[in-house]
Amino acid sequence: MASKINGLELVNVTYAEKEFVESVLINLKENPLTDIESQVCSLLFLGKTAKEIAVERRCSHRTIERHIDNIKAKVGDHKLSPLILLSITSSLRD
Repeated sequence: MASKINGLELVNVTYAEKEFVESVLINLKENPLTDIESQVCSLLFLGKTAKEIAVERRCSHRTIERHIDNIKAKVGDHKLSPLILLSITSSLRD
């Protein structure tokens, strides 16, 4: 069964998963990701590690880890995959 939330199509999700995505969307509308956090999220989606992102951005890996912590705090879940987060944040920008 497919559900649409803010233009994001969710396929084969449980009610609990749908509720979770809705809560993430609410959290991100109230406290959106910064540009750098969105960029870090995109790089995580590509499979890069914090250290690889730091080298690419010419900063400390601890800085990138801090951005990742901020993303997790804004999302409200520490186990959300970068793919799901990227999809959710993309739907908010449309």
